[in-house]
Amino acid sequence: MKRIVSLLLALVFIVGLVSCKPGNASSSDSPESLPPSSSHISSLDPSSSDIQSSSRPSSSVSSSDEESNAIVSSNGYYCYSFLSDRQKEYYTRMATAVSELDSHWIILGDADETYQSDIAVAREALSVDRPDIFWMPAHFSTAKTTDGKAAIRFSRDADTGEDSEDSPAYLISRAEKLSAAEKLNDAVAKIVSQITATEPYEIELQLHDILCQHITYSANKADPMVYTAYGALVDGQALCEGYSRAMQLLLRHFGISSTLVTGTARGEGHMWNLVNLGGEWYHLDVTWDDLSSVSHEYFNLSDEQVLLDHAISGNHTVLSSSALASGVTSFNIGVPSCAASAQNYFIRTGFTYHKDSPEGLLDLMASTADTMVEVRFATIEERNLFADSAAQTIEALNTLLTERHPTATFYIGGYSVSTSVLRLYKTEYNKTTD
Repeated sequence: MKRIVSLLLALVFIVGLVSCKPGNASSSDSPESLPPSSSHISSLDPSSSDIQSSSRPSSSVSSSDEESNAIVSSNGYYCYSFLSDRQKEYYTRMATAVSELDSHWIILGDADETYQSDIAVAREALSVDRPDIFWMPAHFSTAKTTDGKAAIRFSRDADTGEDSEDSPAYLISRAEKLSAAEKLNDAVAKIVSQITATEPYEIELQLHDILCQHITYSANKADPMVYTAYGALVDGQALCEGYSRAMQLLLRHFGISSTLVTGTARGEGHMWNLVNLGGEWYHLDVTWDDLSSVSHEYFNLSDEQVLLDHAISGNHTVLSSSALASGVTSFNIGVPSCAASAQNYFIRTGFTYHKDSPEGLLDLMASTADTMVEVRFATIEERNLFADSAAQTIEALNTLLTERHPTATFYIGGYSVSTSVLRLYKTEYNKTTD
């Protein structure tokens, strides 16, 4: 009697985040987020023959499970270390198959009643750990065979599991993989060649500033590449996921530990980086620092600072199996505590605004050729006081600037106030005629 495969609960997940980005405020505006993109959820009904045909020799999934696990561990992939043994097995086999752009049903290992959530967690961990595997699609379905094996199948399109050159299951076809990977490597090498720093903080800072100048925030949420490091680095177009994955990939090149964190920023789905410097973790949001002039407001924040306008999704260990398996619940894997402030941009530079002693800010403006000067408010209370009386304060600052720097050829012609940062914009003038 022909064996009947009983998967017959095939769930399709979408794991794309809605990216958000601040607007370029010209007064006391707070950051604005873009509207969410639409999501599509569909059902794939894999046939029993599909599942049976996916039970190929182990070499098509992993040449050696022990060898693959050793490679994963030695590379220090952050999320992998937080997985259960079962999830690590799924992760390892999935990584090998996805690297080969396997479009069949991929047998991952033994399944129990939580296999769907285990697959979801393993898939998310792989997606976070491996920005270099940029072709992995958001859509996938899960299944369970009659002999108790968990399986996953990826699909570029939510409505079909077919794979062809015209409609590849992944974001690129097998024929495109080599050239696309080379383009990404070349883009990484080009940016790496511009880094002159040797100290981790300075390396991170240079990478941050280069990415803000290199990437344009994309309005095309339908393009799957804008969610990838490839879109950010090769095409120069990205949403928050692309920014974050690009930064992660570049930091890894310099041996700086980082991972990704998902959540919301001003109510919209968002992704940003966590970076480890000197054994301490910091939040880094390159997307929200990419303004008309490069900002550093979100450069190495503590939890307390980032939570002023960001919210962090729950850890996978505190969510139920059904929530993890639903495909609609955003979650993180192993988010560390960020309590340090030593490597914060404004702590390192000393650029802090105190209403009772603004001389340092004016000296900074006079000493730099930059057209915008950015400082952090000493307290939220000072931020609110400035916002409430900004016009009068700017007038007083300009008066003091003239007294303190009589040869200056600029005045403060504009400002913006965000969650915790003040930006002052120079307007040049000729004192011999004005």
